[in-house]
Amino acid sequence: MRAVVHVALIVGVLATPRATWAAPPAPADLAALLSDYESAPDPTALVTGGDTTATALFHLYRAENQPTFVRVRALRMIGFFPAGVAMPLLQQALRDAAARPVFVREAIGAFVRVAGALAMPELTSLLQRADASVRRAAIEGLAHVNTPSARALLSAHRTQEHDPSVRAVLDAVLGVDRTP
Repeated sequence: MRAVVHVALIVGVLATPRATWAAPPAPADLAALLSDYESAPDPTALVTGGDTTATALFHLYRAENQPTFVRVRALRMIGFFPAGVAMPLLQQALRDAAARPVFVREAIGAFVRVAGALAMPELTSLLQRADASVRRAAIEGLAHVNTPSARALLSAHRTQEHDPSVRAVLDAVLGVDRTP
């Protein structure tokens, strides 16, 4: 009997639909949704909330009282919104010189997903950042864009880059043989 109850409970939980909103969720609901340690929210459910939800996610990213992982998830989720909504918000995150590298790296991934080749100007400027992890992420973003101009830009940057870890990423992306 007890096993039947447990199975019924598990099936009931698994069958429960994910959250979807006819109207944008409240900021507190967004924060709670992004705070789940076990799983990340379904981006499709968030996108149905429209522009207001994307803006609320951006404010959640900016909320310093939120845990880092919630703020990172907020940036990631913005990357699933339509380009016209997501690009301006993610550009703000990328251009924030005071942003911690973890946020800039996440914004790069989301921005490339949304913008594709249109991400090149932002990624190019990020190659000048002092933080090596941001430059590595920009290089990986340009590799994902994978246009002739992106590859040319990476080749040109290779001659200027002096950090060994960043050069290693550049060499891997460009297919440069590093054996002596």
